[in-house]
Amino acid sequence: MASFNLPRRTILSKTNVRNAIILSPLLIFVALFNRHIFVESYLSYFSLCIFVFLIFKNHYKLKSIMFINRIVISIFVFLIYTLFRIDIDFFVTEMNNNSYGFFDDIINLSVYLVLFIFGTILSFNRKNPSEIIWLAITLYFIMYILRSLYSLEEMQLGAHLGAGDVIISLSPFVLLGLKNYKYKERYANIILFIGIFFMALIGARTALLALVVFIFLMNLWPYIIKNKLRYNLILFFAMVTILLLYFVYIVLMTHDGEALIPGSSIGIFQKSTDTRFVIWVHLLATIQDNILWGVGSLNSTVQASPLAYLDFTMNRKNLSAHSLYFELIYRLGIVGLFLFLGIILALWSCFWKGRNVWEIKIAASVLIAILFLASSQVVIIFSFMELRWGFVWLFFGIAFGSSLAITSIESKKTFNNLGM
Repeated sequence: MASFNLPRRTILSKTNVRNAIILSPLLIFVALFNRHIFVESYLSYFSLCIFVFLIFKNHYKLKSIMFINRIVISIFVFLIYTLFRIDIDFFVTEMNNNSYGFFDDIINLSVYLVLFIFGTILSFNRKNPSEIIWLAITLYFIMYILRSLYSLEEMQLGAHLGAGDVIISLSPFVLLGLKNYKYKERYANIILFIGIFFMALIGARTALLALVVFIFLMNLWPYIIKNKLRYNLILFFAMVTILLLYFVYIVLMTHDGEALIPGSSIGIFQKSTDTRFVIWVHLLATIQDNILWGVGSLNSTVQASPLAYLDFTMNRKNLSAHSLYFELIYRLGIVGLFLFLGIILALWSCFWKGRNVWEIKIAASVLIAILFLASSQVVIIFSFMELRWGFVWLFFGIAFGSSLAITSIESKKTFNNLGM
């Protein structure tokens, strides 16, 4: 029995190779019909599948802390504030036009909360991830990259702006399956380096930065968790760094509209720096009178129009924020932004208890990476790729559940020792 619990040495085991061959026909089918299977509006169906799985495995233990904790409360408070900040005039207009799509953001926030709880329950009751599911996700991850490289030129031109979201949302699950392997850190570095190389080729600059932050924190994790002060300073320094990046971008860059390196075949050097600058200037002017509370939780920046008295040379008719922070301030004001940061703080603080757990190491690292990604992309909430970010909320729940399981085991040991 002792040898059974030893870490596995290699991913390329006979069992994994056999399972990969068995899964190949299914994955080829998924690759061919990817855009029809992973439709972003299927988020509710995905959560329903998780719920059915939980019902099927009806022996799962439930504890009150799974439903009442700082993370759940902070998400719930944000959801209530979002409901409170619905613009009534906008609501009535949309209802009169028989348009109900504006409810999607509220529904998605609710589903994210549910998925977090589902992930907590799953992880608390299941010590190890399913090998078959992990292998399927890993093979899909690889096939997605290979299929995208086949149409690299289209990707560089922006054929799929959500490629970074796909890689970042799948990476935690790919790394999760390495939990029981002896060289999991090495395998994790290889996987993340593949993602970084892919992001560099297609020109997803912020996603590239996020993955660099991800791998950086994964490798520095033993030093980060030496003490709680150092751990909390990481979150603080991340936020300060993002503010400094905004300052450098808006104030110090020239924004001449030219590519960073004209004629380069590498995606990150083909794009200019002026796109988001122009949008953010207009957004700042638009929200200056609603800076505290925002214009309304359902009023997306996609619906906002450029201001006539400011120059706007871009070939678009809206002010899509390309930044979660600007999107939050536009919709919910400074108050909404701080409530969202409250969710981040709740996640970060709750992760401390399970800091030595592999799932927490991944979740905490990807959380900071997402904060950087959010600086120039709408992610986690209010995103058009709601299904992909639903995966991430599920993983946050899995990480939190794993820390609860460790705490529960330690409490039992302490109780038994006291009894003896």
